[in-house]
Amino acid sequence: MNLVEGLRIALTALAANTMRSVLTTLGVVIGVAAVIAMVALGTGAQRDIQANIAKLGSNLLFVAPGQAERGQIWRAFGSAETLPVSEAMRIRAEVPEVAGVAPELNRNAQVKYGSLNGDFRIVGTLPDYNFVRSAKFEQGKFFTRLDEEGRRRVCVLGYAVWERLFPNGGWAVGKRIKIKSIPFTVLGVLTERGGYGREDEVIVMPLSTYRQRLDNSRYVRLIAVTAREGVDNAAAEAALRKWLRRQHRLRPGEPDDFSFASQQDILNTVQESSRIFTLLLAGIASISLVVGGIGIMNIMLVTVTERTREIGIRKALGARRRDIQLQFLTESVVLSVFGGGLGVALGVWLANLVKSFGLNAYVSTSSVLLAFGCAAGIGIFFGYYPASQAGKLDPIQALRYE
Repeated sequence: MNLVEGLRIALTALAANTMRSVLTTLGVVIGVAAVIAMVALGTGAQRDIQANIAKLGSNLLFVAPGQAERGQIWRAFGSAETLPVSEAMRIRAEVPEVAGVAPELNRNAQVKYGSLNGDFRIVGTLPDYNFVRSAKFEQGKFFTRLDEEGRRRVCVLGYAVWERLFPNGGWAVGKRIKIKSIPFTVLGVLTERGGYGREDEVIVMPLSTYRQRLDNSRYVRLIAVTAREGVDNAAAEAALRKWLRRQHRLRPGEPDDFSFASQQDILNTVQESSRIFTLLLAGIASISLVVGGIGIMNIMLVTVTERTREIGIRKALGARRRDIQLQFLTESVVLSVFGGGLGVALGVWLANLVKSFGLNAYVSTSSVLLAFGCAAGIGIFFGYYPASQAGKLDPIQALRYE
């Protein structure tokens, strides 16, 4: 029996029990659709991460304080007080490899405009923040060095803050808001960054103003710097590390009391976490494929039992063992491939449905081919045993079967 003849017989046999065939493939349909939809969500999340980290600015490098010891307990990096404000403000002038420096102090505070209010993160920084973070503006502009030197009560609103305090998209520049009951004049509104880190829920003001009006801290929790044009991040990091160690009087062999993180470091870490999470979701979804395969095997075993006399007649007429095996194996593969095709269509539809809820989902060709290939492989794997049992039947015993 050739493959075409086996396919024709398989389709005829499956069409004779249409409802059972459809229900049998349901597990494969759900499994394939779940795998495609989960991988699409994970891939979409990874693309969002890449886009949002890219918005932070080019050649961006972060410097944070080191660990802090409290009794016998070591707190995480960024908890120590090893980066004085005065030191951060000298970096640009004393480290030639660095083009821009934006030290950050921040805290949450109550903000009010008219009858509207909210609790937002207030960031005190230098005018270089505009350059370092590649800021773009919905309205107005950033504050200048004159604002910093004059300790002027001015600020720039993040997009989410603007939406909260000016819900109708009103003009915010020149308006006066109150931060902890202190009036500040709005100079500009940043464009929406979106994504992670709540970058839109900030109010940025001059560092000198922040320290005078909100928190006179002597140490920063973060310094964002950009390398000078023609200098890569590695060279800028090496130069800055050397300068900081000299400022902190660290001897050779002593560990740094600060840490570095680049955009690529952050991107690699988050992408790896996202990749593992995507694989986990795909693995969970794949369980449905295995369940669907077991369902196919069960139905095929029932089919072999129901068609025992048919198998006996075929063998009596000269059908070889491998012909019987091929016939039932073909039926199993047809079921799984049919379910795989429906699953692909359902998975793509689910991914598009998710997009309508504001989540990013990207269906890759590789995920579709992988899921469909697994479906076909499951048909072969779980269909082999029933096909083998059918091929082993003794023709005399099969003809006597009632």
